[in-house]
Order: sequence, then C-alpha cells, then structure tokens
Amino acid sequence: MKILVRLPNWLGDMVMSVGVLHQIPHFFPHAEVSVIAKKGIHELLDFFPPVRHRFVFSKDEHNGMKGVWKFGREIRRKEKFDLFVSLPDSFSSALMGYGTKAKKRIGYKKEGRDVFLTSAFAKAKGLHRVEEYIQLLEQFTERQSGKPVVALHHSFPKQDYIVVNINSEASSRRLTVAKAVEV
Repeated sequence: MKILVRLPNWLGDMVMSVGVLHQIPHFFPHAEVSVIAKKGIHELLDFFPPVRHRFVFSKDEHNGMKGVWKFGREIRRKEKFDLFVSLPDSFSSALMGYGTKAKKRIGYKKEGRDVFLTSAFAKAKGLHRVEEYIQLLEQFTERQSGKPVVALHHSFPKQDYIVVNINSEASSRRLTVAKAVEV
C-alpha cells in the first residue's frame, strides 16, 4: 500500500505529526509512506521517520486553488497512491489530495471539503493535536493505536542541558500537568 500524508503547515503542528507517522506501520504494515510538506519548514523532514518521497509544496509556485490542484496532479504523474491522509483541516489540503486521485482520501469534516474526500470524519473535541492526528487513522481503520511516539531523529553534539517548552497558546496543543510529567 502506498500512503501519502499531507503534513501541517505550522512548525509545531508538523512536529506533532511525527506521532501519526510512527503509527502508520501499526495500521498498515509494510506500507510505503510519502509526505507533502510546506516549503520553508520542509527541512524538518530530516529529523522525521524515513519516508519514500518528500514532496515540497510552495504557495508561490502553486498559487491559488488551481495551483493546489495542479500540485496534486503533478504528484499523481510521479506516483499513484492508495491512500491520501489530510492532516490539515483546510479546504486546499483536501483539494490537493483530490488532485492526486488517490483511491481513498481521508480527513476531518470542515470547510465543505467533504466533496474531495472519500471518507470525512467528525473531530472529537478536547484532544491534543498528536491524538487528533492519530484518531483520524483510528476512525478510518476502526482500530485502536498504540501509545503515540513523538520523537524526532537527531544527533546533536553532547550538551549540558536540553530545554523543552511544553506550553502552547492553543489549548489543542497544550499538555496537561499530568501528561507533561509522564513525558
């Protein structure tokens, strides 16, 4: 199975999408995973789990809805996918997936984008963004996932300290005290 995942446009959300990439083998053993990342933060993919293809989307090069659709078509000419997973809730992300003509295209219901998705799901309220992304696959497969792993691959020189800021202005990205202690 060939899976194409449209990653989020924001740096923090993109980091949180690592969890769903780690879970894909649980849902789809032996799947070949490719990703679409926004130009400007696509360099973060160097720290992600290995993927087959990295497609970099630039709004400057693919302007407007027509450009988004054409970008999806360009991907289709390079590779045919069985499943397109839209992590962003945007209309344009679903349209991009439609352009790829993947056999199945999934995402959350929002902005009238259901017309471009073969399966659109209601988003549960109060989930952390990591859980939200994984729940999309859980709803699609009707299977539960394992414990989410959000780990970037890195090799930094030995440091005395690593500082992690677990706060966020958006409640969907904020860890509870109990969850922060667990991490």
